[in-house]
Amino acid sequence: MRRVKLVVVCEVRYVDSCIYSYYSITRGGSVVFSVRLSSEEEKELEEHLSHSGSTKSEVVRAALKEYFRRSKKQRSSYQLGESLFGVGDFAEPPAEPLKRKIWEKLRDKHDMG
Repeated sequence: MRRVKLVVVCEVRYVDSCIYSYYSITRGGSVVFSVRLSSEEEKELEEHLSHSGSTKSEVVRAALKEYFRRSKKQRSSYQLGESLFGVGDFAEPPAEPLKRKIWEKLRDKHDMG
């Protein structure tokens, strides 16, 4: 396994009543990754790191892996409703003459036989 030097630079800015920490992660001088965190998020991250013994890089990698895993599992609207397509019957014709006439015109228009 080839080792690559990882450099983490932290810059703190005060914007709109929030403190943001910018972490720039450079790997081998070719990849830069910045994350903007609120002060609450930074505090939670630091607490997690102190309890878990993980590094920031490990946490970011794990979070990205989890995000990608979940996004692959997400199904489209079509996939979610696919099992329901074709289930059930068409609505019964209304008894009221005016509504029935509209119902018939809509069925003819949409070729629903």
